[in-house]
Amino acid sequence: PLDLDVDAVHRRSVARGRTSDTPDRLSALQAHEIDKGEPMAKRIALSHAQAESGVAAELVSLLQSITSDGHISNAEIKSLYDWIRKHDDGTLPGIALLKMTIEAIAADGKVTEAEREELAKTIEKVLPPDLRELAKQRRRLRVLANRERDRALESDRAAEAQRELAKTEPEHHLDFLVAGVSYEGRAAITSRMAEGEAVFLIRDRSNVHSRNAIEVRTQVGYQIGFVPERDAKALAPLLDKGYKHIALVRAIWEGRSVPVPIIDAEIFPPDTENRQAVAENQVPKKRSASAPMLIGFAVFAAVFLVVALSLLRSCN
Repeated sequence: PLDLDVDAVHRRSVARGRTSDTPDRLSALQAHEIDKGEPMAKRIALSHAQAESGVAAELVSLLQSITSDGHISNAEIKSLYDWIRKHDDGTLPGIALLKMTIEAIAADGKVTEAEREELAKTIEKVLPPDLRELAKQRRRLRVLANRERDRALESDRAAEAQRELAKTEPEHHLDFLVAGVSYEGRAAITSRMAEGEAVFLIRDRSNVHSRNAIEVRTQVGYQIGFVPERDAKALAPLLDKGYKHIALVRAIWEGRSVPVPIIDAEIFPPDTENRQAVAENQVPKKRSASAPMLIGFAVFAAVFLVVALSLLRSCN
C-alpha cells in the first residue's frame, strides 16, 4: 500500500473524476489543465540549463535515481512526492505534472504496474531529452525482463501441473487375453464374469513353469488364469519392484471351448498418488477355482441323499 495522505488525495481525485473505479481516467496533464482553468503553455521538460543548478538539478538527480533500474517502487514514489511537496513553488511546470500524476495513481492507496508505467512516462516527459531516452531504454528493458519472467513462471506452473498429473497417471498399459482359462475348472468362473469387472494381478513366484508367472484373480480371490508369458516378462520385474495396478475386464471373448476375459491393465509406479491403484498386499487371498464346483457337487449329493432316504422310508 502507498500512503500519501490518501483521504486528502482521494477528495481531490473525486473532484477531478480520477478515482480508481473510474474507467476512463483523465491523464495527469488533463487534470492539471482542469485545475488551473487554462492549458499548460509552459514547457514541461527541463532544459539542460535548468538541470545544471538549483531545484531543477536536484529534481533531475532524484528522477535519475528513481528510474535507474527501470522500476519505480512505492518507497521511491513516496520519496518523490515528499520532495515535490517541499519544492512545489509553481516555477517548474514539470513538478506540478509529477505531483498530479502521483496523486492520481495513489488515490486508492494501491499502485498497479500500469500506474507505475504511467508515472515512469511522466518522469520521462520532465527529464531533459538525453536523459529521457536513457530512462525510456531502462523502462523498456524492464518491461521485456518482466515479460520473460512471466513466461518463465507460466512455463514453471505448466511443468508443475504436469508433474502433479503424472503422480496419478499410469506409466504402462497392458491389453491381453487371460492365459490358462481352460485348466482347473476356471471356465466355471469366467463364464459368470462381466465386462467392467475388476480383476487383480499378483506374482506367482513359486511357479515351476515360468519365473515371470503372474496370476489373474477375481475380486473374491479365484484364480482365472495367468498374464501371457510375453507380457509377463515385461510386467514381472515391475511388480517385483512394488509397482501397482488397476485391471478391468474389457470384454469376454467366447473362445472355441471356454469364455476368456480380455483384460485392460494400467501399471503405476510405487509412489503413485492414485488411490485406486492396487499394491501386492491388497490383492485378495487366493481361493481354489474348483471350489464352486465342489460346493455344487456337495449340494447335489446332499439333495440326492435326502430324496433317497425319503423314498426308502415310504417303501417301508
